[in-house]
Amino acid sequence: MSKDDKPKPIGSGWFSLIIGIAFILLVLVFWLLGKRPQDVSPDIVLAVWMIVSGVIMGVWGLARIFTTTARSDYRIGQATINLCVAIVAVTFTILAFLYKK
Repeated sequence: MSKDDKPKPIGSGWFSLIIGIAFILLVLVFWLLGKRPQDVSPDIVLAVWMIVSGVIMGVWGLARIFTTTARSDYRIGQATINLCVAIVAVTFTILAFLYKK
């Protein structure tokens, strides 16, 4: 590790592991139930996505609030901006598919 590298937080590893396992389980559920992803209602996909993304953003925000040492620094970090932009982009993509009819 060079002197410019910051240590990576363990939360990132746990998050990636949990999301990876969830994706694998989702594929297994589709296989076991004999369903195709195309059979799932776009309304359900949007609702589930909004819940999942809300939980992710809420946990992210709480972790940032409770672990910060700079209590009077209200700047928004680049990682937080990237997370929010990605979630908004996915949400609008789902909406585009939902209302493509």
